Amino acid sequence: MVDISVCNRRDCPKKDTCFRYLAERNDYWQSQLVVDKLNLKDGCDMYWRCRNMAELQYMNKVNR
Repeated sequence: MVDISVCNRRDCPKKDTCFRYLAERNDYWQSQLVVDKLNLKDGCDMYWRCRNMAELQYMNKVNR
């Protein structure tokens, strides 16, 4: 589990490249972001770009 606030917005257009959406999770204890529809339309300030699987694995490791 990473020590960040994760995002669960399935309707976000950037979810497939966002570390907050793709990060390893612990369903028992994990901070969750609350992102409203306006933020999604205008772009999310919490977007954390993750370009590929190697970068995702690295980010999961360093953010534990």
